[in-house]
Amino acid sequence: MAYTLQRLEQDIELFRSPSAKLINTLAEECKYSLRRRRLRGKQTIPSCWLDDDSDSDYRPEHDTIDSRRKRASRTKESNRPKKQSRSSEQLIVIMAFSSTIGRAFLAALPMTEEDIPPEHTEQLMQYWNIADSTEESSNSRYSLRKRERQQEGHEQLVDLDEAAAKGCWACRKIHQECSLLEAQFAYPCQKCKDDCIDCELIIPPEWKRACERCKRSGKTCSYSHGETDHIVSCEQCQATETPCIAGPAKGKPPLEPRTKKEKSESCAVPGDSKSIWDTIPPLTAEDEPDDPVTLTPALKNGNIRIIHTSLAHPVNFAYEPPPDGTNPCHWCSNFVYGIMGLGRRAVEVIDFGDGRYVEMNGGHVKDGHEPSRMCVTCALERIHVVNCTRHYIIPLKGYKVDTFDFDAAYNSLIPSPGQLPKQISPWCSLCPNPAFFGCCTLQLVNKYQEPVKQPTSPHARGCGLLLCERCELLMRAYRGNLAKVVAKNDQANAEFGSRADVVYVLPGNDLYRFYTKE
Repeated sequence: MAYTLQRLEQDIELFRSPSAKLINTLAEECKYSLRRRRLRGKQTIPSCWLDDDSDSDYRPEHDTIDSRRKRASRTKESNRPKKQSRSSEQLIVIMAFSSTIGRAFLAALPMTEEDIPPEHTEQLMQYWNIADSTEESSNSRYSLRKRERQQEGHEQLVDLDEAAAKGCWACRKIHQECSLLEAQFAYPCQKCKDDCIDCELIIPPEWKRACERCKRSGKTCSYSHGETDHIVSCEQCQATETPCIAGPAKGKPPLEPRTKKEKSESCAVPGDSKSIWDTIPPLTAEDEPDDPVTLTPALKNGNIRIIHTSLAHPVNFAYEPPPDGTNPCHWCSNFVYGIMGLGRRAVEVIDFGDGRYVEMNGGHVKDGHEPSRMCVTCALERIHVVNCTRHYIIPLKGYKVDTFDFDAAYNSLIPSPGQLPKQISPWCSLCPNPAFFGCCTLQLVNKYQEPVKQPTSPHARGCGLLLCERCELLMRAYRGNLAKVVAKNDQANAEFGSRADVVYVLPGNDLYRFYTKE
């Protein structure tokens, strides 16, 4: 359509018309109001011009009245039950059994070894059986996630049956899968190798390769020879009292005898060219034994090895004391003999494989001590512990840790002048500490291997194993494995961690092989 002249005039008039001016009081023209909010807290305003009430008085508290409903006060006529306050946690647990069967079972549980009724043997076994794991109920209102307890060193208890226990401590602390789980002999693990730290295994291997300290110092480690006891630290680390960390070996080291140079090298202290046996003071002529050890053809049939012992060898396991009381059994006459012995030493002996040893160097016989004598009764008591199928541990009657006099017990180990020590309390069968627990397993035979005819007989309960508080805890952690408990004690304290005769209650010991001819 064409743009006409009339249309053009209208447009010009429209654009030339005056525009509206902005006013200064814009707030009055476009008012925007917000909802009123109540001020939190009371405020004192020294004026009354903000009073919006219709009355003539001024009440500043009028706008600050709380609109929430007040809590109703409890009166005597109120029927609503009072809310119980949450009680604090206590060590005493009250078990409310409503049924007659539950109360009867609770009453049947023994408190000590003398309160065991024979008719509840199966219930007792199930009660003292240690569960594999402790699980919290998922329905618990206050169930929290489990936290790992922070402890110093390696004192935390580890389930040795789990796969992670075959690794090292460093990987376990940082919750990382150890490379030793896939390659057992690829020692050290990759994590410890990258961080340049010692790779300490959780489960000590049966046979060890040369320890890390000996390899760094260029010394010949005693682990390289099968004659050395691989349960304890190597001779070099024992001489310097340093931790011995070694990896697993694929097999038992060879039994070739070491040369004189290797022996002095492995047993010498850094900075000292003398052997460890040179520190023993020389003997006088009257203290020399009458019959020195000579390598007869019969002795040459044994293997030369080094053992760590506190007894004088060869030990007579079938000693018969004379009727006149002279030269009695060392264990019967002095209870401290089995606990402390004559002092722990590394002794070079000839092992005949049947429990008999003949001292070659460094033993107690050379110092004038008589070979250890053990009567048949003491020997059978230890064999009875080894033959026990499974140890069920209960507290000993009359002995509690809280009220026990430890000072008097340890002072009893030191005899008075001219007298023998007097035993005033039971002692642990594994370590030199007082015992508070004992085995209560039902026995089919007594310590003399005679059948038990009456289940109520005193010989029917327990194998004679006694445990202190620490060993009882380790027994539960290692599920009744005595060898692992002893190894843990030796790892914590190589000199005084175990009894002198603790080896005679372990499976396959020299005493057991002597009587069974295995």
